Amino acid sequence: MNAEITPDEMNTEELRAYTENKLADILSVLSDVALGDLTVEASVDSEDIFGSVAMGVNAMIKGLRELKAQDAEKTILLEKTNQELEDFVYIVSHDLKAPLRAITGFAQFLKEDYHDKVDEQGQDYLRRIAEGADRMHQLINDLLELSRIGRHRNPFVEIDAGELIRRTIVFVNPPEDVKIVVSDGMPAIFCDEVRLQQVFANLITNAMKYNDKDEKIIEISWAGYSENGCDEFIVRDNGIGIEEAHLDRIFKIFQRLHAKEEYGGGTGVGLNIVRKIVKQHGGKIWVESAPAEGSVFHFTVRRQDKDQTGTEEQWLV
Repeated sequence: MNAEITPDEMNTEELRAYTENKLADILSVLSDVALGDLTVEASVDSEDIFGSVAMGVNAMIKGLRELKAQDAEKTILLEKTNQELEDFVYIVSHDLKAPLRAITGFAQFLKEDYHDKVDEQGQDYLRRIAEGADRMHQLINDLLELSRIGRHRNPFVEIDAGELIRRTIVFVNPPEDVKIVVSDGMPAIFCDEVRLQQVFANLITNAMKYNDKDEKIIEISWAGYSENGCDEFIVRDNGIGIEEAHLDRIFKIFQRLHAKEEYGGGTGVGLNIVRKIVKQHGGKIWVESAPAEGSVFHFTVRRQDKDQTGTEEQWLV
């Protein structure tokens, strides 16, 4: 995109791409900060709202760095700063969602009140405007969820993994053409059950979405307990598969491998969220796949030792 063009001069597609890129940069920095990385900074390369937001983020990061050096009041001040960060993120999201709602509303008004005056091409433009605004709304929600991963931690509890998976399947509510097989003998694991259910839900949903078979088959199994203290889980599908060159790319933010209209759309944020949740649980995630041969996702969860008292901070890496 030409750096000389201002947002006011952009068409709908350029403005959408510009907004996505700016949001990605800012909220990616916020996500890193939430996970404890205070070496990052947001790029301040524009004089619009995004430049102002980036400056505010950098000022906040600088404040966090200064707070980290102050041992005496670190805990109280960090809690206050985290709350301010949360408030800041929600204020930004509200400011960004407001114009999107206006765009969607006026596009709908035009379709309803001027349908007999707008030709077929104009109706198509209005449809694209509404779809673009809806997609941007979903993008903001996904990025907010990504930024919350490091700040909101539910209590870690011991739970039967098989029961957690069964609850996830009920939540996903797969259609009749989907067959999900869960292996017996699942272990008890110590985890944030809300977040880990989010991991299974995302992998199951993707296995259904990226599948062109008449019968979609998903197999969920436990690979055992490894020497490094982790339980390994496997989610296998018979879907469209992934080329080897893209196996790492799919875990990066905004990295969709298909056009936004294909396979139910999406923002390319889900697997990035999954990776961060798995990392919070002391594990890692990877995938084995080939085109037309389905995909096999592996992820690990670090197991709590019997002599630990029950807080995730004791063993999270």
